[in-house]
Amino acid sequence: MAAWPDFYPCTCIAVDAQSYGSKNDRRQSEIQHDLPRLLDRAARGAGLDRAQWHIQRKGDEQLAIRPVDGKEPRLVDDYVRHLVAELREYNAQRVPEARMRLRAVVHQGLVELADNGFAGTAVVATARLLNAPALYDALAACPPRPTWRCCCPTTSSGPRWRAGTRPWPLRTSPASPSM
Repeated sequence: MAAWPDFYPCTCIAVDAQSYGSKNDRRQSEIQHDLPRLLDRAARGAGLDRAQWHIQRKGDEQLAIRPVDGKEPRLVDDYVRHLVAELREYNAQRVPEARMRLRAVVHQGLVELADNGFAGTAVVATARLLNAPALYDALAACPPRPTWRCCCPTTSSGPRWRAGTRPWPLRTSPASPSM
């Protein structure tokens, strides 16, 4: 994907695997190999091309940046739905201790491609939402079957946390992570 010279309107997509640090070396390696494959397959299923995204990889976490281009509904709806399906299929083939659970955040704002990653308050907000105690608590309180939690910041009433085994529409409860 071509770089842009300044701050540009983008969608930030962050995904993180639950309890990665408590896994043994072999399981950590599996997660690092399997997570990008799950994300790629979900994008293909949604008609999105992750090869066109800027991706910052960090072990069990990825932060992807893509310019705002009108495909955001496809990202929030179809991509999340396909990610849930891929994760369900992945977990169906594993014993409970080897199953993966994910937290995910989708946010928009101005982003600059910097020499050491991405710059901009949208990137910072995305990272803080992904690591918000409320999101950790929501996933921990959820039985293993719902394998994802997603936060979509809203403009008027603050972030809305969504959870379940099917993406949209879901029950929505307000939460206020410290930013």
